[in-house]
Parts: sequence; structure tokens; C-alpha cells
Amino acid sequence: MATEEERKKHEAALSAFAASPVPANLSPDTLDVLRFVGETGCNCYPWSSLQSLLQARLEQLLPEDVESLKDTDYATDRTTALEALPQFPDAPFTLQRLCEVLVDDTGCYQRKDKLVWALLKLLCINSTIATQPFPYESAGEPPTENAAPSAFPVETQMAMPAPTAPADAPEPEKEQQAATEQTAA
Repeated sequence: MATEEERKKHEAALSAFAASPVPANLSPDTLDVLRFVGETGCNCYPWSSLQSLLQARLEQLLPEDVESLKDTDYATDRTTALEALPQFPDAPFTLQRLCEVLVDDTGCYQRKDKLVWALLKLLCINSTIATQPFPYESAGEPPTENAAPSAFPVETQMAMPAPTAPADAPEPEKEQQAATEQTAA
């Protein structure tokens, strides 16, 4: 969950990113947007803005020429990954994991070929998810009227009553004792 201040900061970062001509480096604020989506799974930004940010991050992490990968299919896989993202009319349902991988690019995938394979798996899908309302942290900031309560379920643990046996059911110890006597006989 996030605050109204974070939402405004993220929207400003997305606006600044969209206004800049082909950024060489993404600002920490724009990476914060990806980090937020990766942590919460909340698709609460316009897909066109988020899509261009994801595309820029893909291009940043997947260089064209990797000398150690000349003999592999890296170049083809890279092109496929870069061409897959613009094909989505809405955010792919793997958006959360996609953002996680793009933010922590060296965490799980030390090599570029493994990174591009992971990204291909996340992008070679057909299902999409709709944009959701922005989640708020404090009770003083009410959610919007069309906020879907199921979008951010709150986990609760309910105490389950112990199962009770019917009154005429035999007790487990007596059943075990009777079974032992029958096998001994």
C-alpha cells in the first residue's frame, strides 16, 4: 500500500519520463514506479506510460552486442523480447514479476542470456490485466468509489473449531485396541 504522496511522486516521474527524449538512464524515481508495481502487483498507472518505461528498461538491461554470447541465440531472443511488449493492449498478467526482474536484474540472473530467457517467458503470454485504482495506506485517505476490494485482499486467520466426532462414533484408541486384538487372535 502507498500514500497519496507516493502516487503523486510516481505520476510526476512517469510524466517527466514521457516528456524526455529517449532517456539514456532512468531516474531513481522512475525505477521506484517499477519497484512499487513489483512489490504490490498493483497496475494503477496508465498502460501506455508504464509500457514505455518497461520498454526503456528492457533496452537498458539487454545490450545489443554481448561479446560472450556471440554463439548463442541471444540477439534473436533480445529482439523477440523487445518486440513482444508493444503487442499488449493492456498490461500482461505477469506484470508484477516482470517489474521485479527489471528492478533486480542481477539478483537471479547473472548472465544476460538467462535474463532474456526469463523475460521471454514473462512476455510470451496472451492474458492481460486491467488498470486498478491506487491503493492507499492510511484510513484518512479513502479509496475511490470504484475501488475493487478484492484487488488487495487482507489476509486474516480464522480460528477453526476442532472437528468433533458424532456421539455414536467409536473412540480412536478403542478402535486401535480392537484391531490389535483381532490380529493377535
